[in-house]
Amino acid sequence: MNITVGGRFNEPNWSKLIETVKKLKNAGHTILAPSEDSVPINPGEAVILFQGDENKTVQEIATFFLDCIEKSDAYVVVDCEGVYGGDVFEEIGFATGWIINNQESPLKKIYFTEPPACYNLFLKYYKSTLTYEIFKAELFQNPENANALNMYKKYRGIYKDLEEFFYSEKWFFFKIKILIDEGIAEFGIDSLLNKNQIQDENDQDENDIEK
Repeated sequence: MNITVGGRFNEPNWSKLIETVKKLKNAGHTILAPSEDSVPINPGEAVILFQGDENKTVQEIATFFLDCIEKSDAYVVVDCEGVYGGDVFEEIGFATGWIINNQESPLKKIYFTEPPACYNLFLKYYKSTLTYEIFKAELFQNPENANALNMYKKYRGIYKDLEEFFYSEKWFFFKIKILIDEGIAEFGIDSLLNKNQIQDENDQDENDIEK
C-alpha cells in the first residue's frame, strides 16, 4: 500500500511522525512522503524545510506533498499532542475531496494516530448541548480532560481567548466526527500494521485487477 504521512513537522511531533513512518515501512508499505531520512533544516519555523528543499518555494513543497497524498492509498495523520496545524487542516480537506469525488485517485481512507485533544470532551456531549460555560467547567475541573487543558495552555497564544478556542475546537470536532461516521477516516493505525490483513488486501486488489 502507498501511504503519505502528515502532521506537524516540528518537535515533539516530528520524532513521532518518523517513528510511524518506520513502523509502516516495516509492515510492508511504501511511504511516498516524507522519507525517514528527511532532516529538517529550520525546526521551529512556520514552514519546515528539509535538506534538498533550500531552493524550492513554499508552493512547490506544498504541491509535492499534496500530490503524494493524491497518489496514496492512505493518508496517515500523526499527532502526539492532540494538535493539528493549518496545513494539516488543508491536507485533510484535500484528502476528503479525493476520497469522495475523484475516481482517478487511489486514496481510500484517512487514518488519525489518535483523536484531537478535545474530541472526547465534545463527544461526551454530542447528543446534548455543550455550551461554552459547560466546556470551560469541563476543561478546568475534570481530570479526564487534562490533555485538552494542556494543549490549550501550550497553544493559547494563537487564540484571542478561551471562547475562540472553544468554537475552533467545536468546528474541528464536527468535521472529524463526520469523517469517522462516513467511514472516510478512522482513529488508530493498527489495521495498517497488521501484515496478514495487508496481504489479504493486496490479494484482493490483484483479484480485482484480474477481473
